[in-house]
This record gives sequence, structure tokens and C-alpha cells, in this order.
Amino acid sequence: MTTEEYNNWYHPFNKEIKKEDLEEKDHLKEKIAKSNNYDYIIIWDCDELNYSINIVNEYYKKKI
Repeated sequence: MTTEEYNNWYHPFNKEIKKEDLEEKDHLKEKIAKSNNYDYIIIWDCDELNYSINIVNEYYKKKI
């Protein structure tokens, strides 16, 4: 995904929802998870597969 595509992303089923709305929701979920001593990683389905795999691998490496 290019920077322009990322910056102009809209929800595929509801064009009123922008990426900023979902990012804000992700940050709220992260804040709640961390305040309850849970780990939290964010993976979007629009992320490239290798990028997502690297996020999970790095998280796993930190835990073992």
C-alpha cells in the first residue's frame, strides 16, 4: 500500500469511517489492554503479509 493509498483509506463497507477513526479505536483498545496488564499488537488486514508476520515474530521473540 502506498502512502497516498494509506492516507486516503476508507472503510470498504462504510465510506464515512476513515482510517483515523479506526486508529483512534485501536489506541483506545491498546490503552485499555495495557492498563489491565495485557500485551497488545496491532495488525491490520491491509498490511502486507510479511510486515504482519514480522510484528508477530518480534513479539514472540520478546516473550521467550
